[in-house]
Amino acid sequence: MKKILFDWNGTLLDDLDYTFQTVTALQNYYGVKPLADVEAYKSVFGFPIKDYYQRAGFDFSKIDWDECGHHFMDAYVKDFKKTRLNPQSLSILRQAREANVGCYILSATRLDLLKAQVESFPELNGLIDGVYGIGDIFASSKAGAAREFLSTCLSWDEIYMVGDTEHDLECASEIGAKCILYDGGHQSRQVLEKHHAVIVSSLQEAWEYINAGSHH
Repeated sequence: MKKILFDWNGTLLDDLDYTFQTVTALQNYYGVKPLADVEAYKSVFGFPIKDYYQRAGFDFSKIDWDECGHHFMDAYVKDFKKTRLNPQSLSILRQAREANVGCYILSATRLDLLKAQVESFPELNGLIDGVYGIGDIFASSKAGAAREFLSTCLSWDEIYMVGDTEHDLECASEIGAKCILYDGGHQSRQVLEKHHAVIVSSLQEAWEYINAGSHH
């Protein structure tokens, strides 16, 4: 069976501008010079999250990382309703459902928060077969959650990972999945192009690649 593991933030969920605004507010709170724009954000974002914060100007010899992480998450959760699904998410999930392709969500969000976020979009009901998150809010890696997903698969399942960051590629490699990177999320195309991966500019393009079963 074909199965697709979708990243959440920046892939199925369009939270790029919202996250940028939340990070900017956090920088202002801690007296850190804000990033110039969304493109500047996309050029420094990555995993582990702590490393990206340092690239964004946070000095953890002066700022408490633990407090900073909680501060961001509290602010992000508070106005989460400002986010929206990627305009193509429902369409490709429905196409996958019609083609009998399993759809799952993998995120570096703490699992209880992730489930609450997914459930806040009732239109996703019946389109997602499973949700995999992590055990804390510090987003160091979701590779463990990817391995947990793999343990539910059969050896002949054909697994695809669709995400917007280098970390999605790492997770795909970890579980032997074919990876498709979407350039409309949290990392710039220039960052993604450093790797040998299929890069698409829309989720529909990702679905067409998977549906064709092309392995070039």
